[in-house]
Amino acid sequence: MSDGVIFWGFEEDGRILGVMGMQDKGAVSLIRHAYVKTNQRNKGIGSKLLSHLLKATDKPVLIGTWEAAE
Repeated sequence: MSDGVIFWGFEEDGRILGVMGMQDKGAVSLIRHAYVKTNQRNKGIGSKLLSHLLKATDKPVLIGTWEAAE
């Protein structure tokens, strides 16, 4: 957060089930730290968060990945 990453969360029944962050990098917006609770995957939560973030910027978007992510 100290690097300017702004986070959004997906909440249901008072529980946060997913989070995703976006960082302004000047000419582009960088999607970072996209997480959905393991038992909540494949329910569209990540898609909803990504769709929301894409609407929040008019810049080209890059999605940061981590090679070891599983």
